[in-house]
Amino acid sequence: MKQEVLRYLGYNNQLPDEKTSVLVDSCLEEIAGLAEVRSTHRFYEIKKAEGYLALKGTNLILAGTDITRHLAHSSVCLLMAVTLGHKVDCKIRYYQKTDFSRALVLDACATAAIEEACNNVVQDLAQDLLKAGQKLTTRYSPGYGDFPLEIQSRFVETIEADRSIGLTVTSASILIPRKSVTAVAGVIDLDQDLTPPTCLDCRQYGQCHYSKGVE
Repeated sequence: MKQEVLRYLGYNNQLPDEKTSVLVDSCLEEIAGLAEVRSTHRFYEIKKAEGYLALKGTNLILAGTDITRHLAHSSVCLLMAVTLGHKVDCKIRYYQKTDFSRALVLDACATAAIEEACNNVVQDLAQDLLKAGQKLTTRYSPGYGDFPLEIQSRFVETIEADRSIGLTVTSASILIPRKSVTAVAGVIDLDQDLTPPTCLDCRQYGQCHYSKGVE
């Protein structure tokens, strides 16, 4: 995880100085103690239409050509939500007032931690799907490409992430706690090969400090 944190901090192909390396180690240890990982998920049958996808038994619409393309080979999809909890947010805000350098590094550590938490959820679910000869596509979150961020509130309501893991959404479609992720993944056959999305799929490409440098 440390390499991911350093990438988020801008050390793509560079080694940090000793002071920064020690700070990252300290913040990783602190995040491990603060994080209260909680997750929830549900599977839904997909009803495909021109330009959007509907999920059977819900009022949720997945709009946009990018998410439609991402789920082109799926008849069922996974909706998931994962959070690190409020303690992480509170500690980052505290350091923003008292030690901005530590706040910056702790934020990067939290970003790496929520990504790892999401990967762990997907890996656990993949084990169950494997028995049925299926697997999951990569995760695709609101805000990627033309998949609207404004879906967040309805997304959270649909899988009842507010009740089960305490996730809420602001009027600007920001998840609270901030170190939280919602995502969609398609269920596909094991022999189906799909090209994973890159940073180029994200609407923040060109402005994001976390970019992996794709061309």
